[in-house]
Amino acid sequence: MESMAKKMVRLDFDSSVRGVFGSQEGAETGYNPGKKGQKSYHPLFCFIDETRECLNSWFRCGSAYSANGICEFAKECFARLPKGVWKVFIRADSAFFNGVFLDLLESKGALYLVKVKMKNLTTLLSGQKWGKVKNMPGFEACEFEYKCSGWTKPRRFVAVRILVEVITEGVLFPEYIYDYFCYVTNDRVTPWQAHKKYAKRAASENWIEWCKNQMAAGSILTQNFWANSAIFQTCILAYNLMVWMMWLNQGRKISEEPDTIRFWLIHVPARILTSGRKIILRLSKNWFFKNRWIELENSINLLNFT
Repeated sequence: MESMAKKMVRLDFDSSVRGVFGSQEGAETGYNPGKKGQKSYHPLFCFIDETRECLNSWFRCGSAYSANGICEFAKECFARLPKGVWKVFIRADSAFFNGVFLDLLESKGALYLVKVKMKNLTTLLSGQKWGKVKNMPGFEACEFEYKCSGWTKPRRFVAVRILVEVITEGVLFPEYIYDYFCYVTNDRVTPWQAHKKYAKRAASENWIEWCKNQMAAGSILTQNFWANSAIFQTCILAYNLMVWMMWLNQGRKISEEPDTIRFWLIHVPARILTSGRKIILRLSKNWFFKNRWIELENSINLLNFT
């Protein structure tokens, strides 16, 4: 993370649902779009976009609302950044669409791009002045200022919509059906640029799935909530150790999933032999990833942290 000093850092905030089978402590019924009614846990994550590191994570009860504790969670994230970081850019899903959260980000001097979630959103957007997006047929964009209930001030909203259907049968005038994408931001970008910028957040959703499904975060459970939380954090640490190892030795070239790295470097055909008092690990000379294994080993041996 020290390589991020004196740079702009992009942080992706997200929440996730981890369903369970059983009655473990803290496993409660809450938001679970995959299996409604199933007991689950509802952890929070923050990833550094530049390195794939998980900067912070909280293991929470399944009934926890997405916005619960997000300000304290964000404060921990800021505290963990190197002092030399001169600017922070936050991307977050609609669970973080919260006036107090945005107040905090602004007090920290951070830029943000947060997906909007409001009951009257479609009505609000349909009444705005829309313009065509250049070189993007079917897409339109708009921007406006709006103050939500409970907010301290109005903020800039940007939105994009795409025409998905035109209803002509049984109506006097054609009815146009749109899909809307709306964000609140203090970043000086166009609505289309904001839309494309937010789409890059999908990478962090993949990293969450890697932590959950490939590093067992939230899968190894006991009947005690805090024991489960400790195991969860251990899995996140294992994920970060893998990221740090690959980052220190490959830099921006890193693109492999944990299962791929595990297959290359751990699930290696080998034999353990003894010769005198020595134990010898003999690898197959025809192993397909032999050169990659040797390259990484040599790179690790050259690391110097002093």
